[in-house]
Amino acid sequence: MKEKEMYYAECSNCRNTIPIYHYNRCCPHCNAVLTTRLELEEPFPVTDLSSTEIQAVATTERMVRIVTDTPTSVLLQRIGYLRSLDENKPEDVLIITRDANTAQHFRQRLYGILPMPRIDFMVHHCMEAVQKILKAAGYPPCNMITSESAGTICNAVMNQICPQATEGERQRLLDFVLAAKQSEDYASLILSGSLGNLPERNLEESCLKRYLQYQHQNRLFDYDDILMILWNACSPVPVKYLFVEDAASYSYRELLLIRRIGRNITFLQYPYQEVIGHDPEQFSEIFPNCTELTFTTTQFQR
Repeated sequence: MKEKEMYYAECSNCRNTIPIYHYNRCCPHCNAVLTTRLELEEPFPVTDLSSTEIQAVATTERMVRIVTDTPTSVLLQRIGYLRSLDENKPEDVLIITRDANTAQHFRQRLYGILPMPRIDFMVHHCMEAVQKILKAAGYPPCNMITSESAGTICNAVMNQICPQATEGERQRLLDFVLAAKQSEDYASLILSGSLGNLPERNLEESCLKRYLQYQHQNRLFDYDDILMILWNACSPVPVKYLFVEDAASYSYRELLLIRRIGRNITFLQYPYQEVIGHDPEQFSEIFPNCTELTFTTTQFQR
């Protein structure tokens, strides 16, 4: 008979690491009452969770959006359940966060409690994947343009084609270039350098074409280019279980890519979070069968 794995968690009072079986009792270090309960050893079926909580923990073949202010606790329980299924391995799970700090937070919380899944933040994950794609295709490595460096490049281009442009004209041209980059897929043209057929009927189009030529010559891509390269070359076999933190902040293109990366996707979203990356109708269009579960502070923290 397979020996059951021992899991550990941190006491919220003294911060000592304690075995999971002490939960709902007292901390052996400071005698504090342990109010947090993580059902990791036998996560399902459980008798002290509501039907909604059980659905959040034990759903495997579905898109789920969990709105909660305790995302790490939800994440622990869901991964604990998925890892309890014999057919799943640590590499079956990928956690994508919005920034590097949140990724590090999840690593710290998961360290020593569960076999560590893959944890990465969105921009770094996409950039690493694209570097592998370019290497396999025989292209040299690329670098990504920040929003600040995009303005610098555009100014350099304008100094060449319209050195007398006023500050207002420069801003208008920069806005045009960035808007064009968001609305069209220029990634393949930048990679190949096949930019000769792009029109130059006016100053705006000339600026855009020079900007793209500069990108090609210096192996530079902005984030939208990275997303499109990854979209065009994304593996047809997605990650088995994908966890996406801060769900409301992702753009339409990012959501489309996320749909392709993951087979069963769990979105973690914070309550009262402003939806800034997309509108709810677009989200429902991309994930039509996504179940939304909303929890209060007390849930998942018994």
